[in-house]
Amino acid sequence: MLNDDRAAFEVFAKWRDAPANAFGSKNNPGVISEQDKARYTLIHDELVEAAEAARSSLAAPETVEIKRMNYSPQYGSRGHRPVDVWVSLCGAGSEEFARMPQIYAIASERGLEMGLAISISEDDYHDLAVKIRNRTIVPLINRKLPLPEGERAVELSEYIEREGGWHFNLKARLSPGQDGFDEWSSLADLIETTKSSGTDKGGGSICKFFSLEELEGLSLAEEFSHMAKIFHPILMDCLPNSWDTQLVATHKTVDELSDDVKFYPDTLKDAREKTLREIAQRRGQKKFRQALLKAYDGACAISQTRVEAVLEAAHITPYLGEYTNHITNGLLLRADLHTLFDLHLIRINPTSVKVEISSTLYGTQYWNYHNRSLSLPLKATDHPSYLALEQHYNDS
Repeated sequence: MLNDDRAAFEVFAKWRDAPANAFGSKNNPGVISEQDKARYTLIHDELVEAAEAARSSLAAPETVEIKRMNYSPQYGSRGHRPVDVWVSLCGAGSEEFARMPQIYAIASERGLEMGLAISISEDDYHDLAVKIRNRTIVPLINRKLPLPEGERAVELSEYIEREGGWHFNLKARLSPGQDGFDEWSSLADLIETTKSSGTDKGGGSICKFFSLEELEGLSLAEEFSHMAKIFHPILMDCLPNSWDTQLVATHKTVDELSDDVKFYPDTLKDAREKTLREIAQRRGQKKFRQALLKAYDGACAISQTRVEAVLEAAHITPYLGEYTNHITNGLLLRADLHTLFDLHLIRINPTSVKVEISSTLYGTQYWNYHNRSLSLPLKATDHPSYLALEQHYNDS
């Protein structure tokens, strides 16, 4: 690596404390020399070329895409000197998962870090909106990881153990001695923790490090291709399915709509009336709700809760007028379960009539309802419509 300039990595330490806009802008020449800009660019270009070689080395190169940092030879990273330079491979079609997981290479004053990032830790983001978005995405990714005792994970664990030199870190960009470095002793431990109780704040890195001295004899393209081949199956396992896509889209829409929610109570009385109207609206049209209370014997169809004050008439397919208030297009649900149902975090399998809970809720009290049979009315004519359940299920 870096056959054209062995000293290129020195720029990281040299400009560690560079001021803002050190690369410069149209109206600011900056402070970094043209020679050092060229060195940053050399590192960047070699990483991108290696990623392109790695992609081409795969049997199905069309299944992955290259993700690059925002970098230009003239202005660096938005005018600043890069703290590090990186490039990654992600699964084609992983946009809904913010292009995670990623097979990555990061160059910095520490040397070169390469491996698989299951997801990006929110500590590496400054935008709160991105952090919140990822808290929906990360649990979905974690649940798609191979089972630690499964064939894929076992084979990968054995291969990694034989090869040696791997680290299992809490996140990428950690150095030896930092909290989270070598957080786990094996791949199996990392996967077990991440799948069962992993944080929704992201993280989990399987990586190798190459010191500045080791870079001289390193074929970056070969090493990146090696990483791509061993971790490509995990990228494919973690692609979003239709339910994941709908779930992420629903959360995005709710977040966007919440920006328009305003609170203008003129008086305490107005505020109270507004609250009660919202409760009434959420419970559903009176006649429709009463019919469902009778059909389901006053109990939530999922939780069996019998507190009438929190039971709501949930439409299976969206309310589009009086004709959709048919009892077979309804479920009697506890208020929180109604919300989760509308957010597609809960759905009902139309064939088995069993409750399916999104993996984002794994580890919460709601997971207790996963694969539980839906409680049905005694009268078959009051049972939820197969077609309505199927529509909601397929929209999830």
